[in-house]
Amino acid sequence: MEHAHTIAARIMSGNDSGLLQTCISAWKEAMLLSQSELHREKFAALQQQAHDHIQDIRAEHARQVAAKIMSGNDSGLIHTCFCGWRDVIVQRKADEERAAFENHLQEQVQAELKDVRLDHAMQAAAKLVAFNDSGLVKVCFAGWREVVLVRRSELEKERLNALEG
Repeated sequence: MEHAHTIAARIMSGNDSGLLQTCISAWKEAMLLSQSELHREKFAALQQQAHDHIQDIRAEHARQVAAKIMSGNDSGLIHTCFCGWRDVIVQRKADEERAAFENHLQEQVQAELKDVRLDHAMQAAAKLVAFNDSGLVKVCFAGWREVVLVRRSELEKERLNALEG
């Protein structure tokens, strides 16, 4: 687990927030699948740290943009505006792709859970049908046995009556 913290710390120290968000999102899905409360708590703390780090990076970027804007250089201002616009578009696209990927993973997990529940229900139904079938066979044999015993008794009475009379 310490190795994971070290890797997360290295990732968080970089400036590539898109890669960091992707890694954290993938890790989040792995943790959700493991259903481990301890992992979820640690993940939540690491996710908060990553979120704080990303906010710091965005704040620094905003300060840099503001500094360029305030420099009064028209070409610098135009360059800054277009670069900022491009960065916003790239970030939005990355966020949309990440959200689509997370939705896809969630749908897969739900489909697998549905399949597992369906399998359990089918197994229970099969056991119930098998139990009902064996019960029905037992009732049929018991009825058949009763009919045979009654018929034997009748035949025995007829034989005794024939011998007496």
